[in-house]
Amino acid sequence: MTLFKSTNDNAELNRLRDLAVQQQMENAADDLVMRKYLLDKRPKDKGPPKAPDPFARGGQTGMEKVDEAQRDDDERKASDDEFDDDDEELGRLREQRMAQMRKQVQQQQEWLVHGHGEYSEIIEEEFLKTVTASGLCAVHFYHKDFERCKIVDKHLAVIATKLLPIKFCKLNADKAPFFVSKLGVKVLPSIILFDDGIAKDRIVGFGDLGGSDDFSTAALHNRIAKSLLKKDSWDDM
Repeated sequence: MTLFKSTNDNAELNRLRDLAVQQQMENAADDLVMRKYLLDKRPKDKGPPKAPDPFARGGQTGMEKVDEAQRDDDERKASDDEFDDDDEELGRLREQRMAQMRKQVQQQQEWLVHGHGEYSEIIEEEFLKTVTASGLCAVHFYHKDFERCKIVDKHLAVIATKLLPIKFCKLNADKAPFFVSKLGVKVLPSIILFDDGIAKDRIVGFGDLGGSDDFSTAALHNRIAKSLLKKDSWDDM
């Protein structure tokens, strides 16, 4: 298999690792927001109760002041109980968040091991294995002499690093006649989108991208993300 990259392998691997670290940092920031939210929910401490004056005259009687002090003490104890409940809730939420972060990092590592995060070229013999093993997959059927296919290559090389759940690859249509016929590929470039080996959608030519050669990377990114990931915009990823 020949990889289609614009940088050397080490630089690409380092960049992909940086993406995973950035995702962890963003998740950690979410934890801080949650903690602040829970802390803000805590009732303000009224401070220690004032000592009652049993000899007070006028206004409240000494016994009334004793009763008020007792109520203040009860309220403070109830507030302390709420603090404990908040701490337990925060602990549970933190554990859940940490478990989710570990799962996300593990998933990202698995994607990278299986070639996600890069734009690679496959041959006809590798086609079935690629689209069935990768879960979500985008295959660009291209011709080496078509300028529009080269335009698609340029955009997909960028998008592959943004949409890690999807494996991106290209297949020379001239050298894959069986699948070109089987999938009814008649116009190049064609990008066929697969979910567990089943063709779910396709982008034929530039019709879905405004019809011109100068469409943005974001336009193609959003088109693919909406189809396979149910995401509508570049900022969602």
